[in-house]
Amino acid sequence: ICCAGTQDSFEIYVWSMKTGRLLDVLSGHQGPVSSLAFNPLQSVLASSSWDKSVKLWDVFETKAATMTLEHASDVLCVAFRPDGKELAASSLDGHITIWNAIDGEAAGTIEARRDVVGGRKDSDKSTIAAQAAASSFSTLCYSADGEAIIAGGNTKWVCIYNVARRLCVKKFAVSENRSLDGVAQQLNSKRMTEAGPLGEIDHDSDDERGDVTDRKDDSLPGVSRGAHAKRRRPAARTECARFAPSGRSWAAATTEGLLLFSLDQVSSFDPLDLSLDVTPARIFACLDSSSYLDALLMA
Repeated sequence: ICCAGTQDSFEIYVWSMKTGRLLDVLSGHQGPVSSLAFNPLQSVLASSSWDKSVKLWDVFETKAATMTLEHASDVLCVAFRPDGKELAASSLDGHITIWNAIDGEAAGTIEARRDVVGGRKDSDKSTIAAQAAASSFSTLCYSADGEAIIAGGNTKWVCIYNVARRLCVKKFAVSENRSLDGVAQQLNSKRMTEAGPLGEIDHDSDDERGDVTDRKDDSLPGVSRGAHAKRRRPAARTECARFAPSGRSWAAATTEGLLLFSLDQVSSFDPLDLSLDVTPARIFACLDSSSYLDALLMA
């Protein structure tokens, strides 16, 4: 089966991978569903939501949630330990809460608020210490032995934690490119004015006026992508971070691209060896031939 959470109706849709048909719709969350994770050994689905909860579902036996894990803040990401007995959830307040997936008891909390704080952005008006209250991780993954957790999010840092000791073992910077927002540790206060950063102000002098159409602002409030989004510098962040099954390497999808870190000197990853072209035309061809799994993977 395949599951997907929604941010408008707060529901979870369950599809069959063999037939491509919708099997069930799970309802119970009171906010947008932010993340989903299957138990590796059982038919249990964990869902995190902005309603400050993580729910465990038995997708084959019942339509109702079998367990609800309450948090103090909105939950952004959830991940199971490989043996399925432990669950980690990252919340908006910068904490990573460890849960016992069997009885639903909290096993501990990792204080990650200070570790997740990244560099300064051009639009920041508060100090870097005040930014810690608004920092959090949005992607989690256990190592193969379950002893470590890798975490990343809207920051230039990717952190590896020891689960037993609740400590940060190592921090990696995904970028040192100062053309990205959120990389520099200190800002030049001379470039900050009452109207905002000096680089984002439209000057209207005779030398810099130019054509009116070049200075026309077509951005819409609340739009972050597309032609009507306000043009800003891309920020250094990590969309997804995963450990390798061997536990000797990990990968992160970042603003700078796909980063691979390994303890071994030689890496066998070579994207040029891919023999199948992933194009929209091939995806539609797989749908026409009822190869729904191949189409989903390529999409």
